[in-house]
Amino acid sequence: MPIKLLEHINLSIRDGGEANTVSARFYLDILGCARDPRMEWMVHANIGLGQFHLLPKQPCNQHINGHIALFYNDLNALRFRLLDLNYPFIENFGSVLNKGTVKEWNFEAATELYYHLVLHDPSGNQIICFESPLKYGEHCRDIGSHPGKRSLGDGLAYIKFLVRPGICQGISSFYQKFFGAKVICRKMNNEDYCTVYCDQFQRLIFEETNKPLLPYDGYHICIYIDDLEKAYHALEEKQLIWTNPVYEDKCNTWDETRKWNQFRILNIIDPLTNETLVQLEHEVRPLSHSRCPLKCEDNYVWSYYIAEWWNSWSNVPSIALAVYAMYKSRQVYIETHQPTSIRIAYLVPLIVFAGSFAFHCSLTYVGQLLDELPMMYGTLYFHYISLRHNPIMKWVVILFAIALTGMMAIYRDAPLPFQVAYGTLVAGLLLRSILFNHNHKDVRNTRLLNLGAILYVSAFVLWLFDQHFCSTVKPLHFHALWHLLSGAGTFVWIQFACAHEFSISKKGLHMQSIAMVLPYTTAIQRD
Repeated sequence: MPIKLLEHINLSIRDGGEANTVSARFYLDILGCARDPRMEWMVHANIGLGQFHLLPKQPCNQHINGHIALFYNDLNALRFRLLDLNYPFIENFGSVLNKGTVKEWNFEAATELYYHLVLHDPSGNQIICFESPLKYGEHCRDIGSHPGKRSLGDGLAYIKFLVRPGICQGISSFYQKFFGAKVICRKMNNEDYCTVYCDQFQRLIFEETNKPLLPYDGYHICIYIDDLEKAYHALEEKQLIWTNPVYEDKCNTWDETRKWNQFRILNIIDPLTNETLVQLEHEVRPLSHSRCPLKCEDNYVWSYYIAEWWNSWSNVPSIALAVYAMYKSRQVYIETHQPTSIRIAYLVPLIVFAGSFAFHCSLTYVGQLLDELPMMYGTLYFHYISLRHNPIMKWVVILFAIALTGMMAIYRDAPLPFQVAYGTLVAGLLLRSILFNHNHKDVRNTRLLNLGAILYVSAFVLWLFDQHFCSTVKPLHFHALWHLLSGAGTFVWIQFACAHEFSISKKGLHMQSIAMVLPYTTAIQRD
């Protein structure tokens, strides 16, 4: 259960959430962060895998005790940027050249050893910028990214918090016990340090000091871990789980935590004495969280305008097939004519895969809605096709769609309800198709149903492999293959539904093929 990523620090500001405020311009224009396009009402400023969240219209500008360190591939470029913008900074040359890898980089003594630039944001927070260790940015881009343009900097290196004397050992025990983190405590320059590893690329550093400290004013950090449930229950036993009333998410129970896929804590305690050592809100998320940037795909490699190249273009064959089938099934073509309900059904893969293309191109929240909502409603329409002959069941499907819409509005930020609902609909559709096929048995119907099921189950297996073993199977592009096979499976199921329609109407079946590969169902034409 180690900490996998120190993803963001949230700082409240008095300014609004626009990109042209003094605070936003500092992070976007001065530091060269890139704005996350998913968030419109407030600024999320991306820097590599990290972010600054600027919570607008709050009572105060939050100020941390300590400093925030950033990595830049070309620190000299940042220096010239600051000079051009006439933004004040201090240049410190350090004592050694930074030419090693991140494993050789000394995070605790970085300000003494390495060349760096010191500047302050409008709230007075100290930002220290270093030149990146060798291949740091390249490796971070290999393991993930946030949506939007690439930032000037390579990432969030560490955050150092100053704390009162005598508590670093207790802080170390806290992170080891509750998060399974690797922690090192050492003394340097007569000061005790506690360094918490966030994978091998970032650190949380706590430094003891006798200097007066500002009172904690509510800023928070966000970390990603492997096992959310284990950490939750361990912290719950110590009554450390905390729901912040400022935010919408809640974590008073494990069910609430599962709904929001995250929890929060406020106090860092000594696990042996239960003494509160320091207040620092943690937003704790699993790697399955929808906002986790640790994705397997390499984004914006082939084009500035397309985030996931193969996952985007793999939708096009299904879109083209749907358009062609809609054209082929028109009533004017007697030999390939299909019922109106089937012609409308081709809109489902057309809209679903067009939405999927939009999402994988942009990785925006709007694109995600265009991808996932049509999947849900499209599957409901497939249920409606066969149930519409029963007046009662037709209205059951319609009322279920309305209830499902309400549920998704309530749980809009939680992926689990959507996944359960969609999986239930697909499984139900398969079971109902088997029953229909049993009642209107035709060997060609059976072949269609079997082929569609094999294609879709195979696609689902590839999707599971991609979700759980992406780093290993990435060169095979399993997610792109999921698009291709699920599109083919959907098309074949529509042909099964068409065959079922003809069975009900007592018309004979005639099987054709598209490109000698995919089946196409029509009625036997009689003179």
